[in-house]
Amino acid sequence: MVDHLEFLDTIFAEAKACYFCVSTVDGGLNASGTQMSRGRDRLVQYHCLVLDDVGTKSTPPPVEPSWKITTSIVDGVANEQWGYCLDPGKDFAKYEALVAWCAKQGWTDGGAGGVYRVMRVPGSANMKPGRGEFRAMCTHWDPT
Repeated sequence: MVDHLEFLDTIFAEAKACYFCVSTVDGGLNASGTQMSRGRDRLVQYHCLVLDDVGTKSTPPPVEPSWKITTSIVDGVANEQWGYCLDPGKDFAKYEALVAWCAKQGWTDGGAGGVYRVMRVPGSANMKPGRGEFRAMCTHWDPT
């Protein structure tokens, strides 16, 4: 049996960005056939709400999340993604209204996207210039 942490260490031995989507998709490929499509017509259900850039561009909301992932350190401040487990759903318009409302409150980056948003996987590297291939790390986990 392969140890899960050993497995992740193997996958991320080289710096690379890796993401997960807040919604599941039906498995159909994009127009070039190179990866699964996350287009609105491919969505199956949303599973979580993720707030982006908490600590740098946005302020922490009053409710603690199910998880926190530090995606970089900017000027000594942790830049985080805060995730909230949701009951899976298909009311994508309501979900996107919630994301827009959270952005209006200042709790997430206004460009954080909607139901096809991707979020960084812990252990993967932030490949943006100036981030030094920072490895994302889960600093809080309470999925209850």
